[in-house]
Amino acid sequence: MMKFDTSYSNHFLNFEKLISEKLNDSDDKLDNTVYYIPVVVHVFHLGEQIGSGYNISDSIIFDAVRGLNKRWRNLIGQGVDLGIEFCMASTDPFGNLTNGIVR
Repeated sequence: MMKFDTSYSNHFLNFEKLISEKLNDSDDKLDNTVYYIPVVVHVFHLGEQIGSGYNISDSIIFDAVRGLNKRWRNLIGQGVDLGIEFCMASTDPFGNLTNGIVR
């Protein structure tokens, strides 16, 4: 996409520039701000009941997001806390309530 989509490449390069500036800004290194990113999980299945076959249960999805957050916040291992947590989206694009799972 970088090669063929100038809009995408501009957004990507601007994002990398912003990240680089933040990493080099000594004031931000002491900032304990946590950024929350809402996510939507799309489950593709063959019509099975929720929790069987490819139609994985909600609890498996929520556990996966918790595991993802443990890694990004460095709650396990010897890395760096990136100050980013993912959470399930609570509203859809139309403002309706959702649990963040689309089947």
